[in-house]
Amino acid sequence: MRNEGFTLLEIMVAAAILAYAVASVLGVFGEGIRSGRWSTERTHAMLQARSIMDDLLRQSTFEELEESEETEDGRYLWTIRIGLEEDDEDTEDAKTPKSAEDPFGGRMEPEIERYRIDVLVEWPPDEPRARARLITTQTQKVTSWPGL
Repeated sequence: MRNEGFTLLEIMVAAAILAYAVASVLGVFGEGIRSGRWSTERTHAMLQARSIMDDLLRQSTFEELEESEETEDGRYLWTIRIGLEEDDEDTEDAKTPKSAEDPFGGRMEPEIERYRIDVLVEWPPDEPRARARLITTQTQKVTSWPGL
């Protein structure tokens, strides 16, 4: 006599395997959703940092500065740091150009000031966990005249 059908043990094993497979798939989907959300937040933070950096680079002169503020929607905290960099005497490209003759008979001493511009965006603003940072260097020419 042949018994048609499944035993209770076979059904329980099949249900356990199916539950494990479904849990694994849902875990992958959940991780994908978290990753997508983090990627979206990072993209928005980088766009915010790029916008701030673009505004700073449109300036014709720079001065040392440190400033922090939250965005209008309160999702991000940005910090700007602008500082004067010191020249490294050992590198050829960091040397100040040689002085030039002034049409009035004196010597003109052109000097290049190099500023480091650092834009940091953190989120969430209340307890920063993630960061997006842009750093660049900008130069400006300063001319000093002897005796003035």
